[in-house]
Amino acid sequence: MAFGMEEGRADYTAAGRDPRLYQAGMWNIGDLPTKYGIETSRRILLANTATWRDPFFTTKYAADTIRAQYYVGEVTKLDFLNRLDDNNEPFYKQVKVKDTLWLASKPNFPFEITPGNMRDSMWKNITMLRAAQTPATDYHFMPTEFPTDIRWPLPENFSYTTPGTLLTAGTDGLPLGDLNWFPTQKATFEANKSTFITQMEDLAGPRIVIIPIADYEFEDGTLGGTATIEPFLGFSYFRMDGGGWIQWDFDMPTAQTVDLNVWTHMRDNSMRGQRIIVNGTSIKDPKNWGEYIWDSGDGPHKGMPTNEWTWTKIIKANLTAETAPALDLPAGANTIRIEASWGWQHFAGIDVLVAGTSTVAKELRAPDATFEIVLLMAEGAPWVPSKFKSVALGTDGNVTISINAPRTGNYVFGIYCQNPGSASQTLQLQIDAGGDIPISFPGKADSTGLTVISSSFPLTAGSRTLKFTGSFVRLDYLKLNEVSTSVEDEQLPYSFALEQNYPNPFNPSTTINFTLGKPSNVKLIVYNLLGQKVATLVDSDL
Repeated sequence: MAFGMEEGRADYTAAGRDPRLYQAGMWNIGDLPTKYGIETSRRILLANTATWRDPFFTTKYAADTIRAQYYVGEVTKLDFLNRLDDNNEPFYKQVKVKDTLWLASKPNFPFEITPGNMRDSMWKNITMLRAAQTPATDYHFMPTEFPTDIRWPLPENFSYTTPGTLLTAGTDGLPLGDLNWFPTQKATFEANKSTFITQMEDLAGPRIVIIPIADYEFEDGTLGGTATIEPFLGFSYFRMDGGGWIQWDFDMPTAQTVDLNVWTHMRDNSMRGQRIIVNGTSIKDPKNWGEYIWDSGDGPHKGMPTNEWTWTKIIKANLTAETAPALDLPAGANTIRIEASWGWQHFAGIDVLVAGTSTVAKELRAPDATFEIVLLMAEGAPWVPSKFKSVALGTDGNVTISINAPRTGNYVFGIYCQNPGSASQTLQLQIDAGGDIPISFPGKADSTGLTVISSSFPLTAGSRTLKFTGSFVRLDYLKLNEVSTSVEDEQLPYSFALEQNYPNPFNPSTTINFTLGKPSNVKLIVYNLLGQKVATLVDSDL
């Protein structure tokens, strides 16, 4: 349950607003980025929600027509939840959303939110945002900052007895809200927990688990016929939003003190801050805020444009004393990494300059980088391949790649590609030189990217060979996914573990298994008996 949000006529008739957007909604659901899996394995349930709107806001809006906000807005329902597949079936079979229950009266909580703490500050926040006054007055549920360690019992009491419909409105027939406020019903839940959880999970449909295993770039395969590696030649850059990183690894022929000329776009922000890490040192400007700051109103980048591409020079004199030596680059291997802090900034590359000059010692651009989470973008191009390269099959080409199935079982292939034009193409797939398996690639007249999901194939554990033959399609990369119809909770890893490699001793290869209790940055390094590093096997977010 939540205090409802709402919009007035000034909000929902604003210029540029989607005319269908009668309710913006409190929750937005979008497509799953293809690198994180396949939509058919995604399972979302938003159900049994109730909201009450304080008449305080109706009074404040006065003559302005006010619209209550559902948990999920109309456009999300029309464009996402109601999407149909090629067989006229729901595309998102495992995403279920039930409409919000709007209450005519507030539940009789013993704890009251008084006008003096939250409602007045909420109204100030609303009116300031509508008048484009930022930063707007903040508001909190409590008049003080949230405690960092919240423990039961809370100081507020949110038990209620009216309206009575809420006392059985949960998916399990129990009260909506935290059952800690309802000890008798909580005991009922604990005694029947597994049944109640199953009932709730069943609302989202059958569980289909498709586990992403690995990505394979087609340009790393063996090409035949008219197939060629086609590099992306346009202006490309990275869109950094709330997270992620970009990294350039390069060699310097000699030790050199350098300036860094960063090609960036502020995305209409007057100030941004990201971590610029040079050979392990996070450099800081004189603000010393923990990141490197681009500030159009102050500092070394004062006056820089905020809504166009611009070069911004980083020099030792504008860094803190303890981080300035990072720009003294050694001969040999060097690394420059940009990690998101404030995010919401574009980066197209870096020129490593001989200090105090315009001489470029090393030119680093988007195609030269490794990256995670950030989006790969290009101006004027409808599609950019994942590593700025793809395999163009031409009129009659083929490409062969090797994959590794970690265990015997069923697998599906996610094939990421481009099929420009309106004509559908059929590629033939051979697995381990077996018979041809046709896979259809629909045409896309707008030349945007295409994701094709194969049927399920049984594979035995170990190395397998896939050969794709056909015409006109540009193949980007293949994602190997393992299929499971059910995964019990106890089978999922809840902790980190590194298992013994096998076989051991080995020659020439060995297998190392490890599990992660949560998505993490993973670095797996092999050392010899003398403690010398032999190889870095993994260094990425997994």
